[in-house]
Amino acid sequence: MIKNITELLQKDGVGSMYLIRKMNLEGFVRCMKNDGNAKECRRRYRGLIKGAICEEYRPRSDEYRYDTAIPIWSVYYPRRLFHLDSPPIMLFCKGDRKLLYLRPGLGVVGSRAMTRYGSRVVERLVGYLAKLGVSAVSDRPSSLQLSREVGRVVVISGMARGVDSKAHNEAVRHGLPSIGVVPGSLAGRYVDQKRSVYGNLVSHGLLVSEFPAGRGEFKGMFPMRNRIIAALSDAVLVVEAGLRSGALNTVSTAVSLGKEVGAVPGGIFNPGSVGTNMLIAQGAMMVRDKADLMELLNINIEVGKRSVWSSG
Repeated sequence: MIKNITELLQKDGVGSMYLIRKMNLEGFVRCMKNDGNAKECRRRYRGLIKGAICEEYRPRSDEYRYDTAIPIWSVYYPRRLFHLDSPPIMLFCKGDRKLLYLRPGLGVVGSRAMTRYGSRVVERLVGYLAKLGVSAVSDRPSSLQLSREVGRVVVISGMARGVDSKAHNEAVRHGLPSIGVVPGSLAGRYVDQKRSVYGNLVSHGLLVSEFPAGRGEFKGMFPMRNRIIAALSDAVLVVEAGLRSGALNTVSTAVSLGKEVGAVPGGIFNPGSVGTNMLIAQGAMMVRDKADLMELLNINIEVGKRSVWSSG
């Protein structure tokens, strides 16, 4: 176990992103305390991260450049990600970065093998969201706090085919802000396979990844993507999911973070509804209409038909 920053800096392969990623935020704080000089440790840690990004994962071509890279020590780093056991060290963004700080956010996830029923459900529910004028709240630090403003619910998903892509496209069609969390880098093969969704989100929303260009794909990138979806969302809605669906992984993280979880009921003969029906049986909120969506997101109607979101 690495006890302090000095030990980490002296370790073989110190530039490895793997070593850095093994140290979560709590571990970093503990190391700073052990070294006794928090300011110096923070400076050295920043240098370590920057060195790993620049030297090990330098993009292989100049064709693609990220709009923004937000390190974990930045004042612009989304506070909600700090609740994860292992928050991303860096966030690479392309699109409208301010969407990272606006709330409420609804994570919409589900099966890649979306049925016609699932497609109609996404169309209907995202359409409901588009009609809600909600008092949006900035999640930035107090020094950068935005004033409360009438905004829209932010739709957050993982860009996969099926329910995820449908949710993104419907959000863009209705003028809702949308965040696509990418498994792998923003310049990787996964993005190349989702060109239509990619174009929509770059123009009208935001793409986010924790991996720099040049990082290859690997088996665990999807669960890592799912934890970011759950952390950025104020509630998670599952439209269709089988028993082995990755959407259930997102739900597991959301529950551990204390987020509300909703599920759309489906037919008992549909394999794609087994997971959602199971979630409802286990206590997830059944979501069928606009009223259920508002309850899931804790949105209330005040005098004058104005929708007001409360973080609880």
